[in-house]
Amino acid sequence: MGRNFAETLFILLLVGAILLVFYDVNTSMVEQGIAKGDAYQNAAAYPIVLSIILILCISLVIFRNLIFRNIEKTNLIFDLKHIQLFIIFCIYLIFLDMIGYHLLTPILLFITSFIYGERNWFITIIYSIIISLLIALIFEELLNVVLPVGVFEIALPVLL
Repeated sequence: MGRNFAETLFILLLVGAILLVFYDVNTSMVEQGIAKGDAYQNAAAYPIVLSIILILCISLVIFRNLIFRNIEKTNLIFDLKHIQLFIIFCIYLIFLDMIGYHLLTPILLFITSFIYGERNWFITIIYSIIISLLIALIFEELLNVVLPVGVFEIALPVLL
């Protein structure tokens, strides 16, 4: 399978996931009354920010492909890592509201690291916890965005 086909397939799958996020935000979250308002009432802020970041990344890949399409003639051995990552991310988005950010995100980071070849479990667990806590600190404390707490209602304590 060629590099262009694999990247195009991956881009289409990511665009589908992004469309599902925006659809959910504009339908289900609006009906529940949790998609608008200030940072403490807007549960849609986190998935929208992630989707915007994905849109920017996809744009960079498309831009790179347009510039270098005649230069790069190598084939990509398609080993399904992109599809695995996409499936894990979709599962993450499905269970994010139910389980909560603080329990689910370290698991996502751990599985992602494992998919991409990290085999040192201890370092990967530590890395996953630290990175997810840093992201939570940025969103909850600096940006005043309430991350999904899930059924266990786990959240960072107020630091500032």
